[in-house]
Order: sequence, then structure tokens, then C-alpha cells
Amino acid sequence: MSASGCYHRLPHYHRGWRKISIALIKREKRRSTSASLREGLIAEVGLEHGAPRAYAARMKCCFLLSLAFVVALPALAAPTKCKGNTKVVAACYSVHGRLSIGADSVRLYLWPIGTKRMLGVTAGPRIDDADDPIWPRTLQVTPDDDVYADFEVCPFTPERKGAMQLVCIESASHVVVKKR
Repeated sequence: MSASGCYHRLPHYHRGWRKISIALIKREKRRSTSASLREGLIAEVGLEHGAPRAYAARMKCCFLLSLAFVVALPALAAPTKCKGNTKVVAACYSVHGRLSIGADSVRLYLWPIGTKRMLGVTAGPRIDDADDPIWPRTLQVTPDDDVYADFEVCPFTPERKGAMQLVCIESASHVVVKKR
């Protein structure tokens, strides 16, 4: 049976390799009469003795470098800033309020004392940005605590009646923590 007759019986994912092998065998038969077919194919494909080990060593090195890059990248990245953020739409302002943890789509809520408004602390102008809000990590907020302070906030969305304004917190001063 010829090599091309066997080609159609292979599964589709082997056919590409089969084509390469058949072409190499035909070329090798035409080219060399003194060297054996196996030696010619091995030299043509680049599988000399030691080549698989060298390839494995290169792949291992690439993998380790990639892993080191992925692990080191977050450590080298600067923390996201609030003031000067490109997503901020207006000037930052101070507000005396209560910061608490919520159970809704926005994790942190800031209630400016003396108003009926709630500010949502996020990392951007969308609710999807609420997963990792920008706020001073030195503030220790737990679900059982309310943090009263003078906050400096920067708005991500304009203030609209009946809608929660999304902000980030640049700083907090005069901090008082009370248990609920």
C-alpha cells in the first residue's frame, strides 16, 4: 500500500503530520542514497541527539521566567490613586460622614452626616468597579463597625438627584470607630 493510500484512514488531527512525514520521506529518497532514511529524517526535522533535552530546558526556563513575571508584577504595581485619577470628573471635596460596609453591589458606603444621600466607594464610574474600591487601607472597617471621619472624596460620577454618586476616598482625618 502506498503512503498516500494510508493518508485518508488517519483521523483529521494526524493528517497534517502525515503530510509532512510523506513529503520528507519522498525528498529523502530522492536526495540521499548513502545515508539511511531514518538519519535523514532525524536531521531534517531537527531531532538530533540531545535536541529534545535542550528544548525541554528552554521551555522550563521560559515557564519559570513567566511565573516570576506574573508573581512580581502585582508587587511592583503602584497602588491605585484617588486624587489625580483620570476617571475623576470633578474637584475633590471634604465631607464629614460615616463609612460602613454594605451587602449590596457596592461594598463600602459613605453617608454624609446631615443629608439623605449615600455615596458609593468604588474604583471607577461603573458599579462593576466596586469590587476593589479606592480608599485608605489604614482604615480598619469591619461589618460590625461604623467609621466616622472627615473624608476627602473625589467623584467618579456627577451628583444627580435620586442616584448614588460613586466616589473614591483620598484620605480620612479625625477618625472615630464605633461598634454597631
